Amino acid sequence: MKKNISALIYALILSASSTYFINSKSYNLEKNGNWTSVKQNLEFPPMQSDSFVKEPFSIKHGLLNLGSWHGYQEVYLKREYQAKKIEVSFELEDNSHLILLLKDKSGLRWGLRLSNNSHHPSSLLRINEIGKFTEKVLLNIVLPSEVTHKVSFIKNDFDYKLILNGSEIGVGKDLAKQALKIGFRGSSRYSYLKNLIIEDQSDLTFIEDFYDWSRAWLIFLTSLGLFGLGIYALIKYFSPRLYVLLNTATLCLSAGAFADYYYFSKFYSIDVNILGEAQIAAAEDERQRGLQYFYKEQVLHFKEILNRKEERVNNFFIGSSQTWGEGTSSKSSQWVTRYCEAIKGSCINLGIKAITADSYFPRYKDHLVSFKPKRVFLIFSTNDFKRESRFKDAINDFIVLNNQNNIETILVLEPNDPDYRSYIENHEILRELGKKHSKLTIDMVKPFMENRDTGLLWWDFVHLTDYGHEVFAKEFIKAFN
Repeated sequence: MKKNISALIYALILSASSTYFINSKSYNLEKNGNWTSVKQNLEFPPMQSDSFVKEPFSIKHGLLNLGSWHGYQEVYLKREYQAKKIEVSFELEDNSHLILLLKDKSGLRWGLRLSNNSHHPSSLLRINEIGKFTEKVLLNIVLPSEVTHKVSFIKNDFDYKLILNGSEIGVGKDLAKQALKIGFRGSSRYSYLKNLIIEDQSDLTFIEDFYDWSRAWLIFLTSLGLFGLGIYALIKYFSPRLYVLLNTATLCLSAGAFADYYYFSKFYSIDVNILGEAQIAAAEDERQRGLQYFYKEQVLHFKEILNRKEERVNNFFIGSSQTWGEGTSSKSSQWVTRYCEAIKGSCINLGIKAITADSYFPRYKDHLVSFKPKRVFLIFSTNDFKRESRFKDAINDFIVLNNQNNIETILVLEPNDPDYRSYIENHEILRELGKKHSKLTIDMVKPFMENRDTGLLWWDFVHLTDYGHEVFAKEFIKAFN
């Protein structure tokens, strides 16, 4: 009898630990199946947008982290609801916010932003198709971090009464008369979505707890059967010395599960403010070495396009992914396209994802400068972080080569989400070289500080939304003209 009880106890501990490890390391938003990611479905999706959906780091312990994989994740339930009640629990990290979104068929959105970030305060929002705030009503609410909050939308005729932690905070007007997509958008910092309950007017109740209980039970019961039989056989038919091995295995597996849950299960982050400088520089060097063939192919493609053009192209836009248009829903949404249409100029976008200034220059020299544009806009800095010496030399080489070919060089300070950081070191280098060579230097950092809370600008620390590209184009036209 004692042996049977011992076998059962060991099997339960090992099965529970195994279930935790298997489920937590393999469950993701794609397997959840209820949600679509806006980033992933863009025509020019920003970096690692697939990872948020397909990797297990986004969902853990019944939480969906909308700040993981570079932040600003925006998700919607796949089906529409004409809800009479929506209730959701959530947590915020310091300097974070969460936007609860209701979207109609035209793409217009109503949002409730709950925040502890002073630059993006709690507000009721009206948001147009590309992400601009058309209406913003500030709420006198600052939520404490790392505390579970609960917000409810309760139907009242054609409006929703909004209740936060038991207190009414406002009204969502003209929302309850149609079926809507229900979604959420995170910020640059972690915001955790917990239990979601939707009561539809058709009396359908949808519950989302971001945990696959049926799969977990299947793993647990299968493990319990296998471990139970195996341990019973060991205890009954083999040497008592195996008790030591069994105790050790059980202790290690259960301790590992405990440690992973409480200490090691950090959600994926790419917070450049906390990474070591040497680590960043080494990682960037390794990445650049792996991308050299891709860069060559891209530049040869540009050369082929230019060879086919009957007339000289006056404006070359040379930069990395922000210039290329990563994060936009279409080519027409990109700031370079918007700018060229506005000035009715002859332009070509020569942006290449992930490239640095020193990787671009030799290819520009060998393949592109011979086309003799009237002017070249250089938009670099983010990918050249912690490569200041090479960055300075490369930009200087661009300027000198263009001078030799009677090509005007214009330097552009590449903006970044100020909630992360600004690459001041490289911006200062651009200003210094602009002054040294008497070149126009356009500051695109300041306009994004001034427009910081006019809409949904960013997908991560460098890639802009459609609205961000619209702001870039308008401010660029004002600054250059």
